[in-house]
Amino acid sequence: MSTLVVSIKLAKLGDAFLNFVVSAALTLHTEKVYGVKVPGRVLSSVFASSLLAHKCGRTPREVERSEVVEALFGYAWLNKWITAEESVQQLLRELRSGASLEKALGSLVDSLVKGFEKVEIVD
Repeated sequence: MSTLVVSIKLAKLGDAFLNFVVSAALTLHTEKVYGVKVPGRVLSSVFASSLLAHKCGRTPREVERSEVVEALFGYAWLNKWITAEESVQQLLRELRSGASLEKALGSLVDSLVKGFEKVEIVD
């Protein structure tokens, strides 16, 4: 097992990625057009209930847990671990099976970090 090192600077990219992916999944799920900003409290909840909380050590300065989730998604997309389409489809499957948005996002986070012993967030 290894350590995943993610720059918190990728949070802005991850924020945009997550907003698009969640909006697209909700649109497909409800058949109504959505354009959402995923709230920080939702992402903080995702952090707390996912493997990320167990694998993430201390973070630099006062980094919000929601920013850690966003940075992870920015890193994963940038490094071609995930695509927007794959993410939308995974969220859609979870939502259609009755999962909450938090649970669906948590499953996606878990799939990204499960192969790592530790996740380190750096400036």
